[in-house]
Amino acid sequence: MALPNTGIVIPNIFADGHDIDWDGDTFKCALFNSSWSPDVDSVLGYTTTNEVTGTGYTAGGKALTSVSITRSGGQFLFTADDVEFTGATLTDVAAAAVYSDNASSPVSKPIIAVFKLTATGANNGGTFRIIWSDNPVDNTIIHISGAS
Repeated sequence: MALPNTGIVIPNIFADGHDIDWDGDTFKCALFNSSWSPDVDSVLGYTTTNEVTGTGYTAGGKALTSVSITRSGGQFLFTADDVEFTGATLTDVAAAAVYSDNASSPVSKPIIAVFKLTATGANNGGTFRIIWSDNPVDNTIIHISGAS
């Protein structure tokens, strides 16, 4: 399956049986190349397969900071600061995945969202930045209407 055209939440991630602690887990953002083709209709776990490599990037990606989960008024919002990889020399960066670094069931390190970058990126020693959408609220990674 090809990468989605936009960000997508892995639908099975909210099913019963997952041990994600939305308020306590460490969530990370990992970068992947254009050969990565996740089956976004399945439960996915983070692996290094097709993960980018290069200076300024460590396998597993980077921990998200200022993570906030809001559940109210029929909304589920998962927000965090933008992600920056400084001093990065990277090529063929095509996608980002957000995953729980702590959860282990039903898969280890379950991916909760996959994002295809608007253009395959490259960086030569500068800062490679993932900027989350500002709609509907600042730094929103996941926004599900009708959820609580």
